[in-house]
Amino acid sequence: MPAGELTVHVVRSVAGVAELKSDFAHLELSIGNTLPFALFEWHLAWCRHFLRQDRGVEDLPMYHVLRDPEGTCVGIIPLILTRRRIGGLTFASAGLLGADPAITEIRSSLVKPGYEAAVAEALHGSLTSSRDWDWIHWMGPSDRFSAALGSLRGLDWQPIPADYVIDLPATWEEFRAGLKRNIRESLRHCYNSLKRDGHEFTVTQAESPDAVKEALELLFVLHAMRAAMPSTIIHFTPSRAKNSGINSMKTISETCPYD
Repeated sequence: MPAGELTVHVVRSVAGVAELKSDFAHLELSIGNTLPFALFEWHLAWCRHFLRQDRGVEDLPMYHVLRDPEGTCVGIIPLILTRRRIGGLTFASAGLLGADPAITEIRSSLVKPGYEAAVAEALHGSLTSSRDWDWIHWMGPSDRFSAALGSLRGLDWQPIPADYVIDLPATWEEFRAGLKRNIRESLRHCYNSLKRDGHEFTVTQAESPDAVKEALELLFVLHAMRAAMPSTIIHFTPSRAKNSGINSMKTISETCPYD
């Protein structure tokens, strides 16, 4: 489809993002999404809790929503506009939604298959005509949409931290059957040790906010107990890392100017 047949609407508020639920659902089915970072719930929660509104830094949604002539959503580009004030100067940058690789590991756009080139061209036109940004930091997987966008402006793509996605089987039984023999034996010993000590192994699913909160609290307690176990692999907490002279390090991808 020619890019000229697509309409572009820019959503600039959290309330506007909240109205995109059905569009996210349509695109998730179209692209077969399996990533939590592309879900509507993730985007809405991120915008509600991570947008900065400080004296020196202000974040605003700048979601580009693209539709075909029938009004069907064929692309959502979740950009966040960040304005930084330094003295008397103000700089504005845009980038795909995400705080850092530790919170939003994979940043991506939602584009219906077959529309990558048209969406890229329409987005390029919209961004070119809107000069409320100084540069754009593109960060995401190397896919057809990114390639189409890069070909329009000849972006100089830089290496980014590797992200790994593991597609898990649908059931525990299928997952266990695919493990190596020694791992399966270790699991069998774990079950037997529970039975030997009079414990029963069961799995329950937290299906309400209160149940999830209770489960997370228990997870944190168990993790702390595991980290404090003697005669095993040491889990480095920030205080242990500081005392042992280990420096934490974050990997930051290079900024790719849009023009």
